Amino acid sequence: MLPRDRRPWSAGLLAGLLVGGLAAPAVQAEGWTLRLRAQAGEEYDSNAQRVQRVTGATGSEDGAETPGDFLTRLLLQAAAGYTGPELDFHADYACGAKLFYRETSEHLVANQLELSLLHRPQPTRQIGLRVGLRDATQATHGRDYLLGHLDAVGRLRLLAPLVLEVSAGGRGFYFKPDDDGEREPGAPRFSHAGPSAGLSLQASLGEGWSAWLGYAFDVRFFDDLARVASPGGEGTLPGSRDRQDARHALGAHVRYRSTWWDERQLIAQLGYTFTANGSNSLGSTARWHKLEAVVSLELPAELTLHLMGSVQLTDFPDGLYLDQSSYQPDADENENVFVSRLAWRFWESLQLVAQVAVYRNTFAVEDAEQPAFARETYQLGLAWDWSAW
Repeated sequence: MLPRDRRPWSAGLLAGLLVGGLAAPAVQAEGWTLRLRAQAGEEYDSNAQRVQRVTGATGSEDGAETPGDFLTRLLLQAAAGYTGPELDFHADYACGAKLFYRETSEHLVANQLELSLLHRPQPTRQIGLRVGLRDATQATHGRDYLLGHLDAVGRLRLLAPLVLEVSAGGRGFYFKPDDDGEREPGAPRFSHAGPSAGLSLQASLGEGWSAWLGYAFDVRFFDDLARVASPGGEGTLPGSRDRQDARHALGAHVRYRSTWWDERQLIAQLGYTFTANGSNSLGSTARWHKLEAVVSLELPAELTLHLMGSVQLTDFPDGLYLDQSSYQPDADENENVFVSRLAWRFWESLQLVAQVAVYRNTFAVEDAEQPAFARETYQLGLAWDWSAW
């Protein structure tokens, strides 16, 4: 599945969110909270263009190279929330940028905004809206996109430790790559939109333990034609119907939060997700099994350690997966990953951050030909936490 970096800044963002949650101060005033975090650093990327290598008996095909490059990585995060007698409001914003030294076509700016507004007409009930936007813009590449969702949400506290949540709405994905001279004017660009729904249970299990179980479903109406088998069955060609996909996702995770060594915080989480994508377009059906583990803990000497890893197993019922020419940021690409991050708070709200990340492409159950992918990043930077009202 091309390309393998689903969100080029996601590893740093996820680690930053967890480390910031452990270390960043927050201001509270009459139910309001506010937290800001800024980070800047230098990084080496061993595969700056996220190239896949098609290997054979004599090595890589067509002399495919995976050039490495240094880059400057910037990250800004802001989170605000309000909890009142009848109203809950949360806003989370993140902006990331990657500026390369040589591979300037890989320059990237990515933005993400999540808003949640819930009204509490009764102590055990909440209704409201959730809105999300995500945008990625690259200098001269074909992975630019805008993704948005809008959901109506209802929450019901069944028992003291158990909360049921139901959501319904829609999502849209607008694919906006640069014109490369190969597309005809007005040609489809893999954009899609459709309804979505979800159901989840959240439980507090006591002694720092909590659990979550959820199911999500959405239908995707594409502006591409569904593909059918070509005469002879040696390939595919556009059919006469529009492509439609139906995606199911079932997931569960367990989370533990406690204190250890001299009242320092510890957070650990283990999760599993099964995703099935059914499509009327030959070669676009797939199933993903994904296992994730996260550990964040505070150490002596103002150190904070974050470890995150995920392993994915992929099954292609058609025996192949043809979505290799279009970018799906929510597809399960690049999911075999390990991130290790160490932060040292050496002066007030200033931290020195070191991070190593290793990426590999997914494991496939079927023998579907998938190009090999490998990428490592090494980062050193400064992070500044600030809170004000």
